[in-house]
Amino acid sequence: SLEEFQGIKRLNVFRFDEDERMLLPVETEYDVKNNKLSAEVNETGTYCLMDMEIWLDNLDVEMPAENIVPAPKSAPQKQNAQVNLVFMLQANYNKSTDGSEEDYNQRFEFQKNIIRKMSRVVLSKLKGVDLKIYVIAYSNVETDCCVAAPDGNKYFTDYKSISDALDDVNYKKTSSPANREIAFMCAEKNTPVKSNSNTFVYNLINGKSTYNSRHIIKENTYINGYYISAGTYSDGYYLERITAYGNIYSQVYYDLNDFPESILSAAIKNYSRGGISVPIDTATDSNFESIKEHFLNKVQQRLGNVVSDTYDIIVPTKWKKITLKSKLTTNGTTNSDTDSLTDWEEVDTSKLKINSDNSIELPVFCMADLVGHLTKFNQNGDYNFLVNDFSPRYYLPILSDPTDEDTDDDGLNDDVDPDRLVMNTPPFGTDEYFEEVRQKAAKSFSGTYNRTWYADLGGLLPLYINIQREKDVIAKAELDIMMKDVNRYEKCLYTVSDENWLRFCEFFNECVMEYGTVDEELHYFRLKLNRTPSSFEELVNNKDNWYLYDKKHTRYHMNNSNNDINNVSIYISKNDYYPSYSTYWNEYNMKFVDKYGMNEVVVTPNKDLSGMSNDEIYDYLTDATHWQILTDDYKKAQNDQNFKYDPVNVGTYNYSAYDFDYINLDGTPKKTSSLSHDKYDVQPYLKDGENYGNVPGLIYGNSKKQRDKNEDYYYDNANTAVFSDYWNIGDKFR
Repeated sequence: SLEEFQGIKRLNVFRFDEDERMLLPVETEYDVKNNKLSAEVNETGTYCLMDMEIWLDNLDVEMPAENIVPAPKSAPQKQNAQVNLVFMLQANYNKSTDGSEEDYNQRFEFQKNIIRKMSRVVLSKLKGVDLKIYVIAYSNVETDCCVAAPDGNKYFTDYKSISDALDDVNYKKTSSPANREIAFMCAEKNTPVKSNSNTFVYNLINGKSTYNSRHIIKENTYINGYYISAGTYSDGYYLERITAYGNIYSQVYYDLNDFPESILSAAIKNYSRGGISVPIDTATDSNFESIKEHFLNKVQQRLGNVVSDTYDIIVPTKWKKITLKSKLTTNGTTNSDTDSLTDWEEVDTSKLKINSDNSIELPVFCMADLVGHLTKFNQNGDYNFLVNDFSPRYYLPILSDPTDEDTDDDGLNDDVDPDRLVMNTPPFGTDEYFEEVRQKAAKSFSGTYNRTWYADLGGLLPLYINIQREKDVIAKAELDIMMKDVNRYEKCLYTVSDENWLRFCEFFNECVMEYGTVDEELHYFRLKLNRTPSSFEELVNNKDNWYLYDKKHTRYHMNNSNNDINNVSIYISKNDYYPSYSTYWNEYNMKFVDKYGMNEVVVTPNKDLSGMSNDEIYDYLTDATHWQILTDDYKKAQNDQNFKYDPVNVGTYNYSAYDFDYINLDGTPKKTSSLSHDKYDVQPYLKDGENYGNVPGLIYGNSKKQRDKNEDYYYDNANTAVFSDYWNIGDKFR
């Protein structure tokens, strides 16, 4: 048996590659005597041990017969079906007949790519068949024009070999047209057209062509049972010999005038032959799509269900095979597990090839690329079955396993897990997290600032300016690190306790103060920091933790649009992330801030109150369930009746609080400043001339003029008793 699969050597260290999102083997060293192994690594990340035999078995790698594999799986049973795919590629440029060389080269390279794409598709889709792909690159001289594979065969069985070989296939510059007869003679010599096989011949024609010989059949005859009438034939003679055995011939042509012979046209178009004839269209994928659908349909007709309609694919993070409930389709709605994500949403679509007809091509890898660098497989030739294995293996690149609702088994379903493949959530709000942020920021500072820049000023001032500048840069780096973490783990921030989240926000605010400004990114980011109760009832039950703003300081959250119709405001968004919406008027909106001066809540009645009397309004709004919390999260509002989508008037978040006697998390009084609050919270919202508003794309009411208009409207239209009595009657809410 093979030594490298015995004992401790069965195991190998694997690293999760973040870019490829795959587990890949790394160089592993073994201490067989002490039953230990180790790997030298140069970067942090996720590593694990895997049994190489199990891994290879899952990938359907056929081990040498002498190797003893414990409890092996049955090898896949191949059907006794052979399929031959033959491409005749015209490779002859004749300046006098084929137009400019630039145009010809475009057609030539286009048709080479048809061969590449067709090869990739058929190698991935045909299951249980013996597939051989031939390329005949013909000109007008050489008769032996069948492109050879690296192993010396005149056919290819893997994508890499055929793609690499096509790189070396070039056209010849001649003074005469290409000779089609050469292509047919080469096909008859090197491909299985002489036998009764499933052979599909596609002639890719990109210029003028001709023939040398004319073949005379003096009387009606049969060739292997196929009737041929008397007459004179050119390449149609060879075509008849090919199709006489049940093979299929088709063409992609440059100019149909190249084919005046009725026998050729009839052989292609005759239903019994099953061929196709399509012109070159280098602007679209129509040629490729026509050939692909023609080939797959004909193979299915002849061999039955050998074309895979559902995926039996390798999930690279666990190297296992999965089967989806139905075929993966672009933006499809099938869900093969119990999370809320569709199969399509769990796939890394950036690594897929989407064709013009929305068909999907999977990425490919080969064993040689994965294990060829491992020393233990490159010593004595015993493992050439691995390091020389260039067979394509098509895999599904995933963001999470479409057949497992909790891919990384961390207790979070994939639809709420920000890191679906790896169990690794940052400990927001802990001392450990803060220290890690500081260290990363300090490391990133190195080399970003010239510490001698102010040296010519002398005295203590240069030192102070230098130190202050360093603090600014580091503070910005800390903010960038934390914003990246929040963005990455946004969907599961609810798992962070309120206490830890407040600690995180307090540290974040300190960094904002150190940085000294709020740019556009920081301004819009504040909504991701804001944490509200789950309902207005919850806020009422914890009223000691909240302050109610007076109407003067609520005016920025009482906007109505300029598109008002019958007490309804219509907001038109310029940002798809925040959909356009409409809402009834906002004169009853109330704004709260927590006792730490950070989180804000704005609530609004859950229905239009116009037409109700003051007493009816007062009675209705003393029920806490009749209020909704405003949110900028459209989906949240759709799924939770305690929230209402209104990003224009939503409560945001304060980097520097003012107005009330706030406290720090340790209970000590918080120092506040009107100037600081105006700088970090009010002015970024107003941003004269830029109009940031609350969210990008929905800019309404962020002006002092609109603010004053909101206040006037409130006093003219609202039942002010509701607001003035609210906090006093808080205990009376039912």
